[in-house]
Amino acid sequence: MIKCEGETKIQTKFDVDRKTLKAGLRKLRSLVKVKIRLAKEHGTVEVDQPPLPIVKSWYGEVLETVDDAENFFERELRRMHKVKLEEVPRVVFCAFDVIEGVKHEFEPEKYLYRPGAVPAGVQALTLDIMTDDHRENAVYIGEPSPEVSRDRWAGRVVSVLSRLLPECVEVGLLEDIRELEGVRVRIGKFTLLNYVTGAAMALSGARVEPEYRRVAQ
Repeated sequence: MIKCEGETKIQTKFDVDRKTLKAGLRKLRSLVKVKIRLAKEHGTVEVDQPPLPIVKSWYGEVLETVDDAENFFERELRRMHKVKLEEVPRVVFCAFDVIEGVKHEFEPEKYLYRPGAVPAGVQALTLDIMTDDHRENAVYIGEPSPEVSRDRWAGRVVSVLSRLLPECVEVGLLEDIRELEGVRVRIGKFTLLNYVTGAAMALSGARVEPEYRRVAQ
């Protein structure tokens, strides 16, 4: 059980430190702002995969353009570092959705989502995020290495989860992108963005196993 600043107790195996979480949410907020600014400077008009699937699932809103994404950010995500603990999955995954939605025209292809990494025939989603090794049938997110199967590699950055989770729903591996019971996650490297990712997934029901030794950011 964890309890942060008088909030409702939530059952999770991930040890959420409120100070670290807040720092990570601030970093994520800044990243969303940068990606939107770069998209507008590039002249990007439409988002990738409209309407943005995570935002539509969590908020019921239809975002089809970069301007839509910017307005959504200003209204719903600008104060993400001040949300209650139970709201963390919503703001984190929607922030990832906005990032992936606006960056498709200005970022190199190597930083985009790689569809088709979900193995066929598995009963549950297993994720390795920036781990030193790669488990068989686990979807890998992070820099590729000789140990990583290219067929199971979904991308370099954690924001690709906003594309991976809807794909898991499409193939029947998840019933709802907001409910991650049965999902197993290993996180091999400590970064603030990995930390908020782990917290968001744990608070959505996933079993998250941090394998890093935390270092100062």
